[in-house]
Amino acid sequence: MRGTVLTCSIVNTIAENGFVIPLEREIAINAGSLHAKARKKNKNVSLADCIIAETAKKYNAIVLTMDHHFKILGNAIILER
Repeated sequence: MRGTVLTCSIVNTIAENGFVIPLEREIAINAGSLHAKARKKNKNVSLADCIIAETAKKYNAIVLTMDHHFKILGNAIILER
């Protein structure tokens, strides 16, 4: 039960402090190129991850994630469990 409360707290904090960025053409094109390059290193890298990475790059943001694919994609801090 405690894990659920903590998760809700984190989600609420993100929702209250975050904002939605539309997928722009430039980001989509760059993400497609990144996806092709990244899949040469790891076949499991998703296009969605590449879109997130390219969005972060454009807006000078850092992605906080537990997804180790971002070691390849950059612009991220990998959180460990």
